[in-house]
Amino acid sequence: MNKKLFASLPAVFAGALLCAQEPVLDYDYTSGAFERRGKTPPPVVAGETLMAEELPGAIRFDGKKNFMTIPGGKSFSLRNGGTLFAFVRFAEDEEHGMLFFKLNEFLLGLYSKDRLYFNIRARGGEKFDAPVMTASVPRGKWCTVAAVLRPWKNGSWTAFLFIDGVRKTSNTFRFADGYPETKADLTVGRGWGGTWFLKGDIGALRLYDTPLDEKQILELSDKYLKRK
Repeated sequence: MNKKLFASLPAVFAGALLCAQEPVLDYDYTSGAFERRGKTPPPVVAGETLMAEELPGAIRFDGKKNFMTIPGGKSFSLRNGGTLFAFVRFAEDEEHGMLFFKLNEFLLGLYSKDRLYFNIRARGGEKFDAPVMTASVPRGKWCTVAAVLRPWKNGSWTAFLFIDGVRKTSNTFRFADGYPETKADLTVGRGWGGTWFLKGDIGALRLYDTPLDEKQILELSDKYLKRK
């Protein structure tokens, strides 16, 4: 390895315990070594494997060419709802950078200097069934970010965006043709077919195939923010 290298959510959210929810993917670099739990194998890293030398430990993305492909990620979807979570430090000198990306299905990343955004169904990279969601995010310091997608029995969906465990925005909408499940690769650190590389450090990544509630997001966020 190269060493250069809130307002409350709806009541239906309440009651689940964090320990009862097992992540599909759970990668943790904060101890200075790679730790993996969950069902997902280790990531496939393109380019150099860069690691931050200080604590908390992190995998470092150079904003140019290194990124991760998640094994088995083609089958991961938010069709039944789910949660994307990262403990991350975005570099201060880059305006764009992707965290989670699955072509024509969903994305969570950085855009326009200090804006985190979450979109569903990026058709051609331009059109979205879900409203474009953005929230101000810190640059150059550690923070947690989370996006939650929740289906409802009436056929509508609500997307939530959290920064440091606090809900910043939410939108309720309907998909024009149902949830847009694809078999595209799931990547971390790269999006839009080879552009929008992430520049910054990721200390931890988690994916859940169920929507976490407000309390769970806050507990998970606090767990990592204590490691700054």
